[in-house]
Amino acid sequence: MLTPLTAHYDAARLRAAVRGSKDANQTRRLLILAAIHGDATRTQAVAIGGVTVQIVRDWVIKLNAHGPTGLIELFRTFGAGNACTWFANLGEGWLTTGSSILDAILALVPTELSVRQILTEADQITIRSDPREASALCPLCKRRSHSIHSRYSRTLADLSWQGRAVAIVVAVRRFRCREDHCERKVFVQRIWPVMAAYARRSRRLAGIQRHIGIALGGAAGGRLACRLALPVSGDTLLRLVRRGAPVQPPSTSPAVIGIDDFAWKPGQRYGTVICDLERRRIIDLLPDRQPATVEA
Repeated sequence: MLTPLTAHYDAARLRAAVRGSKDANQTRRLLILAAIHGDATRTQAVAIGGVTVQIVRDWVIKLNAHGPTGLIELFRTFGAGNACTWFANLGEGWLTTGSSILDAILALVPTELSVRQILTEADQITIRSDPREASALCPLCKRRSHSIHSRYSRTLADLSWQGRAVAIVVAVRRFRCREDHCERKVFVQRIWPVMAAYARRSRRLAGIQRHIGIALGGAAGGRLACRLALPVSGDTLLRLVRRGAPVQPPSTSPAVIGIDDFAWKPGQRYGTVICDLERRRIIDLLPDRQPATVEA
């Protein structure tokens, strides 16, 4: 017995869905089902599409269950433990279908990125994305360029999601600068709200890890971060804390001064070093260690 087509989609609505489709296979299937909704029989539709009746029947079942989205070509990715995840090409790229976690994951992706693919594993989620901005400013001449030179991938660690580490793979573009007098002929697109130059973690992850380092220090903070699926070493935490410290304005009169002697030549000649203990900077080096020299 033939499976009847759903009454929610007539020939006109299916052809309207064709105009908004970006997937070639989905377009072909929608047109064949639109012909069935019209005057053509399923046997005639099989002849038009060059497929079997069973395949057309499968298309009808998918349309009735999921609408036009169900007609997009699906493939499987096997992660750890043979966990199977379905993906579908939704026009913008390959995304998970038939799962409620998709909307939750997409809501956490920075708005400056356009998601192409989401891969889920037992302990990690990988998000492949592109920058939404189709052009970039040259860092020297500040002229906007639309001429793409090449692309390369940058992998960023991001905030965890339900105990899983998240990695964002960004296909960053290189642009050509078309300004004749500019010395920079090729430059890289910068996505400052998401990541800093040469960074391997997103800005928001770096901020969270820095606060962990301020509260717990290096070793203890590193252990807590690993428990939160934000793996980082204690040394990196301390480096993030120092990097995020506010820059103090220069002052002509240091508040705390340290004075000590040092050897120009051990056993023969000694000098005096004067340091700013707050800023951990050397103020001056004196040629000897006499009190009169320090007072002068």
